Amino acid sequence: MPRLSGYSVGSVYAVCSRTQRSTSKCDPRNMCPVWMCVLCFSLHASRVASCSGPEDSVARLPGDIIIGGLFPIHQVSNVGGRQQPDDITCSKFFTRGFIRSLAMIYTIESINNSSFLPGIKLGYEIFDTCSDSIKGLQGTMRFVAAYNTSESTVEVKCNYTDYVPNVKAVVGAGYSEVSMTVARVLGLYLMPQISYASTAEVLSEKQRYPSFLRTVPSDVHQIQCISQLIAHFQWNWVGIISSDDDYGRSAAESFQSTFEQLSICIAFRKVLPSDLNYANMTTRIEETIQALKDKPFANVVVLYAKGSLLKLIFSELMKQNISRTWIASGVWSTDRDVAALPNIETLGTIIGVAYKNAEIDGFNDYLQNLHPGSAGVNTFIEEYKRVRLNCTDENISSNCSGTPGGVNTSLANDEYLVKNIELGGTYGAYLAVKAVAEALKNLLCSNGSCDRNLNFPPWQLLGELYKINITQKNNKPFYFNPVGDGINGYDILTWNMVNGSMQFTIVGTYELEGSKLDFNRSMISWYPVAKQIPISKCSALCSPGFYKKNLNNSCCFDCLLCPENSYINATGYCTSCQEDEWSNNGSLKCEKKLVDFLRWNDAFAIVLLSFAALGFLTVFTIGVIFVKHINTPAVKAAGGVYSCIMNISLLISLTSPLVFIGEPTDVTCQVRQPLYGLSFTLCVSCVLIKSLRILLAFELGKKVKPPPKMTYQPAMVMIIVTCIQVLICTLWLTLKPPRMRKESNMQKRILQECSESSDVAFGFMLGYIGFLAFVCFAIAFRGRHLPGKYNEARLITFSMLIYLFVWIVFIPVHISVQDIYHPAVQVVAMLASCYGIISCHLLPTVYVILFKKNSNNQTKYFESVRRFYKGKITVSSVPEKLCDQNSPISNYPGWKIMCTHHSEACSLRKRRKSF
Repeated sequence: MPRLSGYSVGSVYAVCSRTQRSTSKCDPRNMCPVWMCVLCFSLHASRVASCSGPEDSVARLPGDIIIGGLFPIHQVSNVGGRQQPDDITCSKFFTRGFIRSLAMIYTIESINNSSFLPGIKLGYEIFDTCSDSIKGLQGTMRFVAAYNTSESTVEVKCNYTDYVPNVKAVVGAGYSEVSMTVARVLGLYLMPQISYASTAEVLSEKQRYPSFLRTVPSDVHQIQCISQLIAHFQWNWVGIISSDDDYGRSAAESFQSTFEQLSICIAFRKVLPSDLNYANMTTRIEETIQALKDKPFANVVVLYAKGSLLKLIFSELMKQNISRTWIASGVWSTDRDVAALPNIETLGTIIGVAYKNAEIDGFNDYLQNLHPGSAGVNTFIEEYKRVRLNCTDENISSNCSGTPGGVNTSLANDEYLVKNIELGGTYGAYLAVKAVAEALKNLLCSNGSCDRNLNFPPWQLLGELYKINITQKNNKPFYFNPVGDGINGYDILTWNMVNGSMQFTIVGTYELEGSKLDFNRSMISWYPVAKQIPISKCSALCSPGFYKKNLNNSCCFDCLLCPENSYINATGYCTSCQEDEWSNNGSLKCEKKLVDFLRWNDAFAIVLLSFAALGFLTVFTIGVIFVKHINTPAVKAAGGVYSCIMNISLLISLTSPLVFIGEPTDVTCQVRQPLYGLSFTLCVSCVLIKSLRILLAFELGKKVKPPPKMTYQPAMVMIIVTCIQVLICTLWLTLKPPRMRKESNMQKRILQECSESSDVAFGFMLGYIGFLAFVCFAIAFRGRHLPGKYNEARLITFSMLIYLFVWIVFIPVHISVQDIYHPAVQVVAMLASCYGIISCHLLPTVYVILFKKNSNNQTKYFESVRRFYKGKITVSSVPEKLCDQNSPISNYPGWKIMCTHHSEACSLRKRRKSF
């Protein structure tokens, strides 16, 4: 509506209406501005004449209650070129709109011929909208003209509460754009308007279109239906062609939001003028076709426009031999004029969404015997007969002229209309009339009689329409929801060429309740030559093992190989495997990693355990031999009781590989290092005692001083040395104990191993043993020239060299090896150290005991020592304390020889002094 100084005409009406309810005159004191009261007075006094006359295209039937009708029976031809507001001319007779108008007429006549409204005769006034809003508005002005007036005029008021126009309700219009224009006018009077085909979403807004209802669902549902249909076939690269009007624009915007929810992308979106006489129409069509060519992978296109516009596009597409799969909206999915285009099947497959329909009983017979009735006027029937007289089935929609001089009635009353009936809008017009009749019955009738005042304002009928409930032929109810939309769903249909004629085949349905799509895809014939469902995707599906790298949108992508340790998930993207899983490049799933460790059945582990067992048996056997020959000089020379302690410590050390092999746990990890460290420290402490005692027993030259007091307590030396290692291990286990860990950075395996947690503590433990070994080596090196039977210093030196060499080599190898054989490196070093002790300390003594029995006696040992000491030890060089019975080296066999020699030398020296 036009605006005046910030006020719309509607707001003027509202204010003036409040004024009228309070007083019969416009009074400035009643909160109404002075200028508005003047305008209100002017509106009351004005009259607007409408276009009427015998030459108009119209169908009329007098009655007690008149129902208006708006149908597109022609097409406007001169709207765009008008230079002055003269009459609008129409051309091109449209059979579909004509049949829909006949459905309204037939339904009204059927009600009149029944007792549904006793005592009330329904009449109608049907105008041709010529598929244009302006022409539709002309007929609407006639509907709202005052009732029972001699002139076809429209009273303009501020308050229409008591206003009674000629028409009580309007059926129509067909196109949404026309319905929007008409609904603006009828909403002023709250005159019920029931459309049979207008589906634009915006028409459900009651603030803008308060009196609009429709027997078909809103485009919200149609768009949802089409979107689900596209998603069902897994098409995600779709073009949209719509008309440049409210119907096409709102649908295109709704598609964009709905497609995003279903991961469907719009390849292109083209808008064509709804006016067929648009000056640059050819250019716009060429641009649209070029968009189709530029997007060759968009094999599915949604068409949301009038059939008359699509005929222009299709004709050009057929010339260029372009085919696609076309999704038809309800406005043209059953358009016979489009279906009658020559070679229409070459365009490709057409799948449409049509309003739910049913056959109207007796309507087919009515179409074969057309007549306006004795009291009625129907110029459309006469025009149809004239057109039908000289036109064939193929050019019935063309602008044909009848032959002057007569009409061949028998030829016009054939089965052509029956064959070309389109049930969607036709059934919608039938339901609209039935709804009006049901509302009139509720409003005017009671107890089987209709005797109330028929001159009621139309807004009273509007309220009753929301209460109706009609049982349809399929026993399903029909009613209007709170926003005035019908609750019937859709039929899914496809176009099939049968015997040279395009037929509409229903292949499925869409129910509004639950948004349920159900159809039989096997019934669809894919044209022109395809035998399988076409593909409409921006990018081809990635092969198994490849993932999508999106380009400009979610539908266009490159296919890249999924890297290792990841897999393709259900959405087609790479997902990293879990920490305990692995995969190769391009995998579809992840595999569980093998938990790996040094197993008992591993060949290398078996070898190590075999050596450990061999060493254990050897040491055990040697221990038994030592115990049996504990008092022999050989055992005493080897250390006596301390050699037994050495055997025990070696036995413990040789069992420690058992906790290095097998599945690691926190317990085994915390036990294995201290077990070896303490046992081998005890072993080395025994070697240290032997080294000290050998040194004290034999390395006595002139400069030998009395030994330190500590050397007189070997047990104390062993305890102190071992306790220091106990302290190191205790601190380690208390502050930062070793733990089991799983190293999962390997390709197919999880390395389960022990983590020492503190390399410093681990280094201190091994370093302390190394320090003791070095001390033993240094002491023993000084006694390397001792007599053969007592010369363990050489063997001690060699064994400690073995130990130091092994553990020096161990450090880099231990650092570099990071595999299941990582613990095996330490086991090898441990076994090498143990075998070094066995070879250098135990086996030589066993050899003497078992194979040199003649040498294993005190006499042989005395002779060996006497030869060694002869001329090397003077009387003054031997401290008298060493020859004491409580000397710490008194257990050595050489002590007695040394001290005897010392006693004889002292006596000889005394005799020489006496002379």
